[in-house]
Amino acid sequence: HWSPGLFSGLPHGWTDILDLFRVVMTNFVYQAARQLDLHQQDGKQREVVVRDFQTGHDNCHSPETLSGGPLKEVPHITTDETSWAWFPIMNTILEKVVEERAHPRVTFLPIARPGRLRPEA
Repeated sequence: HWSPGLFSGLPHGWTDILDLFRVVMTNFVYQAARQLDLHQQDGKQREVVVRDFQTGHDNCHSPETLSGGPLKEVPHITTDETSWAWFPIMNTILEKVVEERAHPRVTFLPIARPGRLRPEA
C-alpha cells in the first residue's frame, strides 16, 4: 500500500511517495527486462505484463453494487480514506517507466477503466 500512513517518515507526503514509487517501479521494470534477457536462451519467449493499479469502489459491498452488473460510467472516488485517488497518477508513472525502458517483451496493460466499471468483480 502506497499511502501516507505506511510512509509516514517521508517529510513531504505524496510528493515523496510518488518519487519513491517512480524509483521502485523503474528498478522493477529494469530487473524484469534484465531477467528476460538473461534467461532467453532456454527457447521460451517469456513476457512481463505490467498492469495498472485498480482502485476499489465506494460502497462496493452494498447489495445494489453487488447485484447491479457493470456500470455505465466510471464512478468518481468520493472517499479520501485510501490512496485510490492517487492511482491514476501512479498508473501514469508506471506506464511511462515501462515506455521509457522500451523492452520488446515488457508491456503495460491499462485495465483501470474496465476494472472500474465492474465493482462487483
